[in-house]
Amino acid sequence: MCSIFASQKTRIAKLLAVLFSAMLVAVMGSAFASKAYAETPVFTDWAVAQSDTATVGDTLTVDVYISASTNFNAAEIGIAFPADKLSIVASDVKFPPDLNYINQTETSVDVGLVNIGFVSESVIPASEQTKIATLTFTVIAAGSANISMIEDPKYSACISGEFGEGYPITAKSSASVTLKEPEYFAQARALSLNATGKIGVRAKIDIPEALRTEGAYARIYDGDVYEDIPFADAEIEARTGYYVFEHFVVARDIENTILLKLFAADGTPITLKAGSSDVPESGLSYSISMYCRSALTSSDEELVLLAKALLDYGHTADVYLTDNNADVSGITLEQADRLDAVSVDNVSSFKASPLTVPSAITLGKVALELNTDTAINVYITLAADANIADYSFMCNGVAIEPLQTGATYRIAIPNIAAQSLDDFNVITCNGEDMVSIPALFWSRAILKNTASSDASVLMAKTLYLYNQAANAYFANN
Repeated sequence: MCSIFASQKTRIAKLLAVLFSAMLVAVMGSAFASKAYAETPVFTDWAVAQSDTATVGDTLTVDVYISASTNFNAAEIGIAFPADKLSIVASDVKFPPDLNYINQTETSVDVGLVNIGFVSESVIPASEQTKIATLTFTVIAAGSANISMIEDPKYSACISGEFGEGYPITAKSSASVTLKEPEYFAQARALSLNATGKIGVRAKIDIPEALRTEGAYARIYDGDVYEDIPFADAEIEARTGYYVFEHFVVARDIENTILLKLFAADGTPITLKAGSSDVPESGLSYSISMYCRSALTSSDEELVLLAKALLDYGHTADVYLTDNNADVSGITLEQADRLDAVSVDNVSSFKASPLTVPSAITLGKVALELNTDTAINVYITLAADANIADYSFMCNGVAIEPLQTGATYRIAIPNIAAQSLDDFNVITCNGEDMVSIPALFWSRAILKNTASSDASVLMAKTLYLYNQAANAYFANN
């Protein structure tokens, strides 16, 4: 019998019995004589990887082929692979359905061996390139790998109907594969608007666990100024697991370009992609106005309205705060018709009202701060014999420390959200309600004053519409 099966009689006895039961009776007597061939039949095997590169942790699939110069029906093939880089998944060794087979795997420190023995249910024709198996490996280390066929006398083939000497198999070629370390990168997933307090854009970034090393951080540039936000301190969106990095600007700076970069603790840049493209070295670029303009195509009508209102508010603030007597006739407005329709009647109820004011305190001017975060500043003066330390002030449950400027003190209500511009804020003094005031008191005062400049009137109207749009949007989002 062919030498290929001499060492594996037990494993393939049943296969041979099925395919060659009639011949086995004859073999029990005298063996068949080998056929005489003018030239020794040539058998060749080789391996082909389905991909020329693979990444650590991924799978690598390799097809094994054989061909011969004559018809044949059985063979045993040896395959070697680098065991320090590849691990074979035995359960994923696949064979064509017409091959009955056996296989076993042996592994040494450096070299893995796969033995494949098969008997075909039909004759494999001469010169036909026949795929006899598909092997699946797990990539366990980077480097280069050859999955090569072994030339050894114990690996040979049998010619159909012949149970004599096996014929050697010549290795034709090996499968050569480059094995790579995983390429980890962060992915920019979305931008969203935050107008619940300060005006800002929330950049949502998908960061693989391998990149979330201790000390890694995001750096956000606004012009020449930047802030570093450690990954460990960032908000994580509950639904998606995305990291949220937020940057705020004042209303007049909605056109400012914001750049976001990611770094490992040692300052090594972390690759960041937007879609399938790498983010430029300068960083992920965005702005409040860019986000708002992209939102104008949204199917969410309330978001569109808020985006328009914020664009008008920001552009008007830039003009007004530069020169409150500026000519605003050329300013680009997203909702000119709505602004034209705003009048003092829309804001008439937003009046600042003194309540219980201590006798030693005199209320002074009330002003709206737009240069920084939207804030209300209430100014007071004290009687000559009064001491500010004898008074404690609070607003909306938060203690306020009066700041002295000369003979006056400023009580600030900071960071008023867009949807809170119409809220009445009550400042208490020593537990008594002293004054009630909404941010839109300023719009009321401007629109009531017939001497107000065109820039201040437009600022008052955009502030009002910004509040109305935010109320509609955040009521449903």
